[in-house]
Amino acid sequence: MELTKHFYASGLKGDFLNELFAHKEGDFEFQFGTAHLKRGMKTPVEGVFTKHDQNKIVFILEGKAKLQFEDNAMEPMVLQQGDFFKVDKFEGHASTILEDMKLVYVLFGKKQNN
Repeated sequence: MELTKHFYASGLKGDFLNELFAHKEGDFEFQFGTAHLKRGMKTPVEGVFTKHDQNKIVFILEGKAKLQFEDNAMEPMVLQQGDFFKVDKFEGHASTILEDMKLVYVLFGKKQNN
């Protein structure tokens, strides 16, 4: 057993993600971490939408953000404390942070290049 005290990055530009745990078994990869995002920040920091080659699950612990999907696949939505959402691999998404936010994320699945 390994006990790790969780913590958040500073939330400043370029320092908002903190990977706490990563595991790979064959082609399957799993990554768990935290993020601290400041009001007014946009993700991705550069570009319009981000896509991951794995599924992503996010649980909002504090704050509020507007989430949008590429090609208007879904209506934009406001996420806040207690909300949980899943983004499928290669699904383009972006967010604007409306209130300072802390969250927990999980990336999982077989990684592949698009």
